[in-house]
Amino acid sequence: MKKFFYLFLASFATTFMFVSCDETVQNDENENQFSSTIPVTPEEQKKRLEEVGVNLANELSASNFEDVSKLATELAEKYSEYNYDYSEIEKWADDCYNAITASFIGTEYYMSDYYTYAYNNYEVLFAASNFTGKFEAKNGKWKYTEANDLSFHVTDNNGNPCVFKLATSGKSKEVFVGEEYYETTWDEDTLFYDCALMYLSIPEKLTVSFEQNGKAVSKVTVETDLSMADREVNLRKDKYNVSVKCEVNNYSVNLDKIKYAPEKGSEVVASIKKGSNSLVKVSLSSDLDISNNDFYGAENSILNIDITGNVQIKGSIKGDIVELIKQYEETFDREYTKEKEFKQNVEKLNQMIDLKLYYNNSKKESAVIKLIPMVVEDYYDYYLVAVVSIVFDDETSYSVEEFFNEQDFRNLIKAFERLAEDYYDLFDIYY
Repeated sequence: MKKFFYLFLASFATTFMFVSCDETVQNDENENQFSSTIPVTPEEQKKRLEEVGVNLANELSASNFEDVSKLATELAEKYSEYNYDYSEIEKWADDCYNAITASFIGTEYYMSDYYTYAYNNYEVLFAASNFTGKFEAKNGKWKYTEANDLSFHVTDNNGNPCVFKLATSGKSKEVFVGEEYYETTWDEDTLFYDCALMYLSIPEKLTVSFEQNGKAVSKVTVETDLSMADREVNLRKDKYNVSVKCEVNNYSVNLDKIKYAPEKGSEVVASIKKGSNSLVKVSLSSDLDISNNDFYGAENSILNIDITGNVQIKGSIKGDIVELIKQYEETFDREYTKEKEFKQNVEKLNQMIDLKLYYNNSKKESAVIKLIPMVVEDYYDYYLVAVVSIVFDDETSYSVEEFFNEQDFRNLIKAFERLAEDYYDLFDIYY
């Protein structure tokens, strides 16, 4: 099961893996190193899938991360609390926090059988723009000067200047994030509370970056569009668009889009890139409207997964998601007395779910993933089961576990096991 787990996640888990820098200059053109011939037979497809998977693992090698990991360790040791006095930074943080004002907006009273509860409500706004300043590390201390953004200036062991920086730009949107209550005093039969209504000022663009000797090493950029949302953002009812880009030299891990609009649906796109070359891209879209706390009306749910431009998995749900859920429950959450009835229900599910495998962005599928009903017998009884299977053009089929077996995919299994172990070693993670 462990081996199969590695196989199954090989193409998907890497979507959210943090990749690293590579000192070699890469060609930004999308070069396909695999044959343009579409594999046909199951054996040819196994070989192609393993080749693509092993290539992906090599592209994500932990060795690309060694320089950044070494520099991070070096700076953490050099500027540890044992070597530097952080009292100036702590004082600055306290001053910034204390400068945040609480605006009184009124008192609300609630009656019970025995007491009256009074809530003095205050609005408290937290904004990154309130935490600004330039800190320079020198002779065991941090020197502070005023600035429009927040930055920390250090040097590596070779004397090269390094800068950590947090900057914001664009308009900001105040968003309610929570509330805290503090019991204050009793006044006869009234209990008073101070209630802090906390708001976060979210800028259109927030950037966290790190440079060494004037060269960008890493950068995280978050862009948010909440212009159509209310002050108290409701993720079900408001329109919003968010993107996150994490760059480390020639690599980037991106949440390209989280987009939602009531009555129009949602879209999520994520990717890993090396230069301009896409290593993994996943997109999911649906006209699902969750503003009314239900799933009705979502008839266009589409999934696309692309691995290095060589393998694609495309899927969609035909019909309403609610009907799909009902059909699933009808198929599996009951006991059957007739095999024919079970097979009919499984076929209804297959007709609602369309999931296919492609190569080299071909318009013609090379395999279809579907449920195949089977009868499993033992000494005591027989059972009706539906097995997730891969079906080829010649109508031959294999269960997913049977197709992705340890023998045929041994190189892929080893590649991803080695990849995981290398990242564990790189970050000193013990397991």
